[in-house]
Amino acid sequence: MIKKIEEFINTLKEKKYDDINDIFTSDNVFYNNYKCNLYLYFRISTESQDFGRQILEAYEWLKSKNLTIPICNIYCDIYTGKKLNRDSYNAVRNKMLEKDYILLPEVSRLGRNWDEVKDEWYKLKQDNINILVMDHDLLCATLPNEKEKEMTIEKKFMQELVFIGVLYASCKKIEEVRKTTKGGLEKVKIAGKTLGRPRNKETNIYTFIKVLEYMIENNVGQNKACIILGYPKATFYADINQVYEKYNSKDYNFLLTKLKEEIKC
Repeated sequence: MIKKIEEFINTLKEKKYDDINDIFTSDNVFYNNYKCNLYLYFRISTESQDFGRQILEAYEWLKSKNLTIPICNIYCDIYTGKKLNRDSYNAVRNKMLEKDYILLPEVSRLGRNWDEVKDEWYKLKQDNINILVMDHDLLCATLPNEKEKEMTIEKKFMQELVFIGVLYASCKKIEEVRKTTKGGLEKVKIAGKTLGRPRNKETNIYTFIKVLEYMIENNVGQNKACIILGYPKATFYADINQVYEKYNSKDYNFLLTKLKEEIKC
């Protein structure tokens, strides 16, 4: 991912962003000046989703604050939001020390639901990590090149209200997108349309069951069973992982029983 980020930054330099390398640097100027680290974390939903917008937003924000960040301190996850286990976030979380800064495009980057975001926000605060949220100045900690702000009880109260309000708006937006997506899928199903690539006779549920039966009866692995029965290996891996998740089990006999019950319904 770092390589992709570097390539994108280089393309920006060719598009009139002449000072881009003054903001995204190879040297850790921030640490040299302030004896603490600044990290940038963002997330994209799929590999095909362009992360350029978030890099550009970070560029504009850092430039407005007269700050720089080393490219090696930029972390990005490709994450659908179904699970909190994010490799890059876990890496930066383990790397951050007390007094370090983490820059986020939005509060929602900390999780994908109310409880996850709220819990992580307070854990960062408890660990004395300074949080910077690009789209909300009131949620930003005081930067080392800024005059220290007096955190009165009133300001703490206001920040708490803003955080809860922003969190509510983010979670509500996610909820609405999910409802819209689910409604759209239901309409497609009712209309009798098939989602995704159409299945052929080699990769339907019946042939999938035959592969599973062959594996159990002959005590062979997935690869061999797929080759013998002509089931595409990549498709089988995707299908079996869906079945694992659906039934929360990797017991082939149990899964076979459930799948046979399913086709009888």
